[in-house]
Amino acid sequence: MVEWGSAMQSVPKLIGQLNLLPDQIIREQRLDRVRIISGCLLLVLVGLSLLVQGQLQHKIESLELEIIKMEPIAFQTRTLQKKAKYLQAQLNQEEKRQDLLSNQARIDPGADLDQIEAAIPTAVSLTQITLDLEALRLSGLAAKPQDVAVLLKKLQLAFGDSLRLTACHYKNDTRLYQFLIEGKVNQE
Repeated sequence: MVEWGSAMQSVPKLIGQLNLLPDQIIREQRLDRVRIISGCLLLVLVGLSLLVQGQLQHKIESLELEIIKMEPIAFQTRTLQKKAKYLQAQLNQEEKRQDLLSNQARIDPGADLDQIEAAIPTAVSLTQITLDLEALRLSGLAAKPQDVAVLLKKLQLAFGDSLRLTACHYKNDTRLYQFLIEGKVNQE
């Protein structure tokens, strides 16, 4: 009996190995299982991608709403920047105007011309006078070089030592000395 018991134990092994289905059906069953598993995985992946797409779409919409809310603030900011540039330009222009006005207060054309007139010797005639905030330029004619020297000394006393005789030429046709005195003016 021992033989029969051992034979019974080997029957399930033999039955598991025995398959009466043709090989093609077995292959198709395996392929069907692979197809089912692949289909399930594909459905899961499609579902996940749809879920991610929905989340991203929601995030995009919320960001677009934030941008729409910020648009008036951005417009106000740009408007304020333009106004600030305009005001800065006006301020710069006003500062230049104030600087000009304060500098003009330092020059008194009447008084300066009186000083120049008082410095001119009788034998000297001026042909051109140019006076601005920083410089004085005189050109003229004189009978003698000593008259030009006297004029220069008096002008230096009135307007500062930076005034110099830059040219002095004897002109044969007029028999006079043509001169040019110029330099920076000390305004105090």
